[in-house]
Amino acid sequence: MTKVLYVEDNDDNVFMLKMRLELLGDFEVLTAEDGDIPIIALSAHALAGEREKALAAGCNEFDTKPIEFDRLVATLRRILAGHK
Repeated sequence: MTKVLYVEDNDDNVFMLKMRLELLGDFEVLTAEDGDIPIIALSAHALAGEREKALAAGCNEFDTKPIEFDRLVATLRRILAGHK
């Protein structure tokens, strides 16, 4: 079963679309009222242009694998400080 995140602030819309998708049996629908969540893309693809692609797709930041934990934590703190 595929998980889908549906961001919607109208309860009636959430009910209808969630029900219709879940009746198909292929989807588990998770819902949220607000999509204001910072996103960090983590990828093993460190080719030129990958960071730009991630940012253009809506990510707040991009980092490569293997993960450097201290750098990731610093990035998380920086991004979260700007979203308070």
